[in-house]
Amino acid sequence: MELNIEINCESDKWKGFLADAELILNDLANKALEEIGVSNSVEYVEISVLLTDNNNIRKLNRDYRGKDKPTNVLSFPLEEHDAGNYNSVAEQMLLGDIALAYEIILQEANEQEKSFKHHYTHLVLHGILHLLGYDHIEEDDAEEMESIEINVLEKMEVANPY
Repeated sequence: MELNIEINCESDKWKGFLADAELILNDLANKALEEIGVSNSVEYVEISVLLTDNNNIRKLNRDYRGKDKPTNVLSFPLEEHDAGNYNSVAEQMLLGDIALAYEIILQEANEQEKSFKHHYTHLVLHGILHLLGYDHIEEDDAEEMESIEINVLEKMEVANPY
């Protein structure tokens, strides 16, 4: 499977972490796609990532979700996917976009006594899983999504965030 991740950094706050952000994204996406079986059925996967700040993610959150406040991560799937069932997917998956806000990720990491790197890793994974059709609205769906996150994060040497 070929994986293409496009990263757009629109905030200088990310500059010191950008090299790590790119490495984590590639490794994490490959592990996540392998964990849920996408790498067995699809030849090409594309994800777009926006590294932004609280002000810009607040605007996205307001415009697309009707919530006028910053958030840590937003996912915008290009297509709806049935979580865990990718047999009917064409050879190419253009998953969609993920946006991450530096300041709120840093704030949450500090509040939760986690490293920025580990919290960022978890949130990127969370966003990727949303692009793949996973959700956490219903309790059973949340448990399935969290289980995948825990397994993939363990492979990334990141402690269970729950």
